[in-house]
Amino acid sequence: MDNFSFFKVNRKFKPVLPHPDANVFIGDMGDLIQNEAQLASSLSGVQESDVSNFTRNYNNNISFTISVPYAVPYKGVYSSNGNPTHFIDVGGNCSEVAGWSFIGAQTCTLLYFPQAILGGQGGVNSRNFRQSGANEIIITSAGIIRRGDTNNQVFLGLGSDTKVYCDPLNETSNDGGLNPNLDYVTAIFVSDFTDPNPISNLAYTSISPVTKNDLDFEFDASTSSNIYKYEVWINGHFHDWTTGAGQKNIVTNFKIETLGIVAVDTNYNRSTYSEIQII
Repeated sequence: MDNFSFFKVNRKFKPVLPHPDANVFIGDMGDLIQNEAQLASSLSGVQESDVSNFTRNYNNNISFTISVPYAVPYKGVYSSNGNPTHFIDVGGNCSEVAGWSFIGAQTCTLLYFPQAILGGQGGVNSRNFRQSGANEIIITSAGIIRRGDTNNQVFLGLGSDTKVYCDPLNETSNDGGLNPNLDYVTAIFVSDFTDPNPISNLAYTSISPVTKNDLDFEFDASTSSNIYKYEVWINGHFHDWTTGAGQKNIVTNFKIETLGIVAVDTNYNRSTYSEIQII
């Protein structure tokens, strides 16, 4: 018998905002979501008046500030219908990720929902991230991940290269054994929510003079001992990860105006944000 139950665990959580005008960042959705009204209709529990500071950047990413709890709905535009490259809720206002919400979103890399529970059809978890292609899924407040509508399909179609950061209760929730939903992925059981130290001495050493899209930069590593990698943010939006410190290069198809770095530890706790202007 499976010992699956449903509850939300309120974890220690401190938002780390890349800039003061946004607390949600979604990748490559600017064609489908072009304004506050379309954004509000893409989420559950949100009115247009709840959304502010909506922007689209050169790379078709969107960012905005949302002031109320909200949910990512069942099989909406964030599934294979829209294929976002990332969904980062640094404000912690997402309270639920519904069943089938990211199913088939194969271009996803990072899904960061540190305060959300997992919902589903019929009141159970149901294929929330199936075949999403995500590298990192952060759901540390989701409690025990329960059986889906037919069997354990929350992460079906993903593999061991996907890391799921979740409640330690999932390690023994199946009559003392591993939650079978996690059989497909690499589970990281998070009980330490200590923020890592930020990087230091972020600077750029050169930038292509006309296009300003080829950037050499460097920084000193976080002094925390358990650093996993570093998020790289360009023009206020998540761009990619890098490992280690020292000299780096980024080439984009748009003008680089700001560069930001967030240190991430092995529990996907995030440091404060470090940013420089590119002149």
